[in-house]
Amino acid sequence: FTQEEDVLLAKVFVFATLNPISGTDQTQEVFWGSVCSKFKLLYKEEIEVQDLELLERRNWRALDQRFKKHLQPDVTKWVAVLRNS
Repeated sequence: FTQEEDVLLAKVFVFATLNPISGTDQTQEVFWGSVCSKFKLLYKEEIEVQDLELLERRNWRALDQRFKKHLQPDVTKWVAVLRNS
């Protein structure tokens, strides 16, 4: 993952987490499936150097693993700040 992809993943995760329409009763697969769809859509709009072959391998499991291993602690703190403001 590039730094641009990490920023995009964090952005999409925050949007999905704060979206009241999505609800909290989703399965992991449904939640991350929606994150993945939004990620792929925004990737094509926001990432300057695109690797569409690599993008195809960015499935919901890959995004979930990347988020949990590298981004979750910082993003979780940020979401808490957003919710409390």
